[in-house]
Amino acid sequence: IPLAAAMGIIPLVIDYFLPWTTEVSVSPSSVGSLEAQSWSPIFAGLLIGLTQLAPILSASDSLGGSSSYCTLLAQTPKVKRTLPYFSKFSNGIGNWWQVAYWTGATIGAALSAYLSGRWGAVAGADPWLSFLGGAAMLFGARMASGCTS
Repeated sequence: IPLAAAMGIIPLVIDYFLPWTTEVSVSPSSVGSLEAQSWSPIFAGLLIGLTQLAPILSASDSLGGSSSYCTLLAQTPKVKRTLPYFSKFSNGIGNWWQVAYWTGATIGAALSAYLSGRWGAVAGADPWLSFLGGAAMLFGARMASGCTS
């Protein structure tokens, strides 16, 4: 309970001193709608946390996507043959549901960007640096047997 309280209070304190609305333009009528350019991190985090309940209660597993890359790589015969780590990801519904989750999350992110009018409109890091950073984060997540978040 103390950890849960801290995890609820810390984001509220951070948002009070460093409000997220100073970083993006937010119109009050679009907050929480699919057309909004961004959602409150507290609201979005609460939704993500609530989506964890169903898989934890039904499958004793939480949502995550880092294993889906292993499942996809394990389908290639050369990887399966030369890297024994990937053999546990080669079959079973326990591996493939994360691929479905990852695919849905990717499609949902693209749909959100399109509906909010932000598709291709956000300047950011160099694509290759972003790819390398994502690969390093994924490698670290798999090393820790956890999720990239």
